[in-house]
Amino acid sequence: MSGALKVNECVIWASQRGNDWWNEWRLRMEPLGRITVLKPSLGGDVVSVACDSREDAEWLHDHMISFAGIPKSAVKVLRGAA
Repeated sequence: MSGALKVNECVIWASQRGNDWWNEWRLRMEPLGRITVLKPSLGGDVVSVACDSREDAEWLHDHMISFAGIPKSAVKVLRGAA
């Protein structure tokens, strides 16, 4: 996998925008090994989401914002992700 997103759950949960979509999606992706917790927190983790390519990471970023309603400040495509 060569692409990744950084997702800040604190922003999602605080804004109440896209949190249902994110919570359900994370539960499906975590057993597949796509989620890595970078910083655990009671208020919401900061996680890395592994993607197959940078293009896939960019697509997921845009989808999370436009379809799921997740705040743009909660999602970032990681540069140079290996």
